[in-house]
Amino acid sequence: MNFKFNVVVEKGTVGFYAQCLELDGVNCYGNTLEEVMKNIHQAAKVYLIMQNDEGHQKVKERKILTTTIEVKI
Repeated sequence: MNFKFNVVVEKGTVGFYAQCLELDGVNCYGNTLEEVMKNIHQAAKVYLIMQNDEGHQKVKERKILTTTIEVKI
């Protein structure tokens, strides 16, 4: 079964932090962009392995919309 997810990656003062928006609690750290992408992929895979078919369906039904806003101050 294949899944596609939205991942937010933030560059920190040291390394990178990634969060998978559709999977609660799936986030990780890496020293490089390549490392954090490898880590988030593995974390998502482990999360999905731990789910049953009902959990997989809930994940597939969850839709995340990302957009931007402008705030003037």
